Amino acid sequence: MSVKHFYFVRHGETAYNRALVHQSINVPLNECGKKQAEAAASALSCIRIDSILTSDAERTKETANVIASATNTKVIAEPLLREMHRGVLVEGEHHFSLQSMKAGVLMFLLAGNGSWHFGNGENVSEFRKRLVKMRTLFSEMSGTHNVIVTHRGVINGLNFDVVHNFFGSSYAFLLAVALIKTKNGSITELTYDPERTTPWVIVRANDTRHLNDISCER
Repeated sequence: MSVKHFYFVRHGETAYNRALVHQSINVPLNECGKKQAEAAASALSCIRIDSILTSDAERTKETANVIASATNTKVIAEPLLREMHRGVLVEGEHHFSLQSMKAGVLMFLLAGNGSWHFGNGENVSEFRKRLVKMRTLFSEMSGTHNVIVTHRGVINGLNFDVVHNFFGSSYAFLLAVALIKTKNGSITELTYDPERTTPWVIVRANDTRHLNDISCER
């Protein structure tokens, strides 16, 4: 069985990313985000991509469609790949608003509590279980080179579980998801080989070399 390559692309920037505001699935890319998507597409165009799987959020679908045009590949939207759902109580809130800070502190303190929720938001246990489903989905994909367009929390969570052999604590996991730098438009490459002792291997993380020439006004 040949080794499968997965190129995880974080969606391009949105106005909400720039303003540090929690966003819903309906927020589109801004002009900088479109440039980042084009740069990621150019970086991947030299690879014979077999499939593109994307979260069904507007910002990821936009990014995926740009990559699809550059690689002549069909895009499949998959809700399973959405960002960790923080709930309607924090959507539209600044990351450092009182409401957001309250949600963040409670989520960390109760990270090991699988029954706790902040409103209708997803808890750590539920998100990690969803990541397990994602890995199963990826491992069953038939292509050798696959692009996955998704979100920072998803990429960070997958990387954390690979590094810690899927045994890291809920608290450490949550810190990794929230704090590890994964830039908009960056590429993280993982390989999968079920015959290896550790089937998943991180080849590169948060690769931004293709973004070096992009100028985005702040």
